[in-house]
Amino acid sequence: MRTIILSCLLGMFIWACGPSKSEIAQREKFVADSVARVDSIKREQLRIHLEKIEVGKGIKENYLKEILALNEKEIQLAEMKLKKLNEFQLGRSLSLKEQQLSNQRYQIAGLKELSGKIEREIAQVKLHQNFDFQKTPKGTLEAFFKAANDGDTKNMRYLLDPYGEFSNDVANICFVEIYPKEAIANWRRTFGKGRIMSEPKMENNLAHIEIAYGEQSNKLEEMTMVEREGYWYFLDF
Repeated sequence: MRTIILSCLLGMFIWACGPSKSEIAQREKFVADSVARVDSIKREQLRIHLEKIEVGKGIKENYLKEILALNEKEIQLAEMKLKKLNEFQLGRSLSLKEQQLSNQRYQIAGLKELSGKIEREIAQVKLHQNFDFQKTPKGTLEAFFKAANDGDTKNMRYLLDPYGEFSNDVANICFVEIYPKEAIANWRRTFGKGRIMSEPKMENNLAHIEIAYGEQSNKLEEMTMVEREGYWYFLDF
């Protein structure tokens, strides 16, 4: 009986003393190693994220450069037509010639203005920004509709998927700053009265949301959005 009592007292004494220094050191090392592993994973995820953004910048730049190249060809054709219009044409009045030349010069000026806008947009591709409203899919869409209603185009480029996996349709509604005034006005009419018609249907890092758009807000379409490191962007439309 005494042996049992002594054994119990000894066990209580050991328990009361707590873990040994060796055990404490092992626990601290385990915690430190776990934190280091988590930090390492986070750093690697951030590295990959930033690399994909850089790839996306290249894709956006190439997309815009293709548009610029097409526009430059249009300028060349327009200037060739101007040269031809300036030549003598039998039976054409001087007033008609002057009107044709004036119209053609106006067209060329518009095309050159577009090239300038595209070049400025290409320079903006190097920048990457995100905003608090992008922390939810609905917040991003609501901000887009409000910007269209207000005519505020300056941040639309940042709503495009930064990894460059976007469709051309989405690019067309996000690179709106390159548009002529008439086209921007049409963009405003198209999306200024936009409405969210459904809750997001989530699929991994994607959200599918039905929206209503158009001048009468009577056209229905699904917007597909993608989450990148906590922020939502347009992917397909």
